[in-house]
Amino acid sequence: MSPVAETSAIPSTLAEPVPAPGETQVKAPEAGEVPPRTEGASGVGPALPLPELPPEGKAWVWVESEPPGAMVVVDGVPVGRTPRRVELDVTLQGFARQTNTIRVRFVAESARETSVTTELVLTPRDRVPALLQFTRERVVRRQ
Repeated sequence: MSPVAETSAIPSTLAEPVPAPGETQVKAPEAGEVPPRTEGASGVGPALPLPELPPEGKAWVWVESEPPGAMVVVDGVPVGRTPRRVELDVTLQGFARQTNTIRVRFVAESARETSVTTELVLTPRDRVPALLQFTRERVVRRQ
């Protein structure tokens, strides 16, 4: 038998790269599949999901809070608890199409605490951020 015939008889599973000892092999995602992530790019906190692209004229803002579980209200409409994705109207350049008010309500967990609402107003002069991190005292925007 010739060497060419021998190599062509190797099963395709053996021809694929094999991870070195101690390494793990990562499976490529299927079309439209979101690969799982276990840690944020900064190495701190949960990773943001890698979603498909938003519809044209829309932007997605990931809203987080410390502590998590705070109520998110966009333009007076409750949309759920943090962490969550919020969809806003934007221009082609990524600026807010209209004024949007995003409030996060931290509900008191004991009689010694008070409930607090932290607010951010995005105007048409503001570029819509990818991430908003709310605490009881402030809001941090991240692109």
